[in-house]
Formats: sequence, C-alpha cells, structure tokens
Amino acid sequence: MPAGGSAGGCRGRRGRRLLEDLKPFVFGGVAACAAEATTFPIDTAKTRLQLQGEAIERMATAGRTAGHYHPRVPYSGLMNVWIRVAAEEGPPALYRGLSPALLRQARYCTTNDLDVNLSKAPLKWSS
Repeated sequence: MPAGGSAGGCRGRRGRRLLEDLKPFVFGGVAACAAEATTFPIDTAKTRLQLQGEAIERMATAGRTAGHYHPRVPYSGLMNVWIRVAAEEGPPALYRGLSPALLRQARYCTTNDLDVNLSKAPLKWSS
C-alpha cells in the first residue's frame, strides 16, 4: 500500500483536523503569554509603587503618634523604578515571578477559549 493510502490518509486527515481545531487554543495561550511577558515589568513597577505608598502611610501614622515623621521615598515613578531595580538588583529582577504568571495565563486563556467555543458550537461526537 502506498504511503498516502487509505489507512494512512485517514489518520492524516484526522490529525490535520485535530491541529486545526486546536489552533485557537494554542494561539490564544501563546498570545496571552506574550502579553503577560510584555507587560510584566510594568506590573512589577506598579506593585512596588503601591507597596511604597502603603509603607509611607504606615510610617506617617506611626510618626504622628511618636511625634516625628521622616518619609523615605525610594521610587519617584515608573521609569525610576525600572532604572533603580535594573541598577541595584539587575534587569532580571523586573521579571521575577514571571513563571507562575505565564502558567496562569496559559491555563486560563486556553480553558476560557474552550468554554467559549463549546458554548457556541454543538459537540460533534463522531466524525
């Protein structure tokens, strides 16, 4: 039987169909991971600025009760966070914690796409 015979051809068509059916899930997961990796340094800087604000607020409250208040503001903005973190901790520090974020995005986006696609189209149990 030739390589492209009926038995091999049938499996080949099913395999190609399976790949076509999986494309939205794979591409959705890859796109979500790319977006997460691109925006992660922004999120890191935002988190550090938020934590800094909370620390300053706690120090202000404690300083008022103790009679003194000396705020220390390590970061003055987004660019300042990036520059200081890269200089003091190294550029990879901006991406610390990226792995769990990528896993979360890959899992969420692929399963979310599956839910959306299953709700739009009826299931075909046989081919």
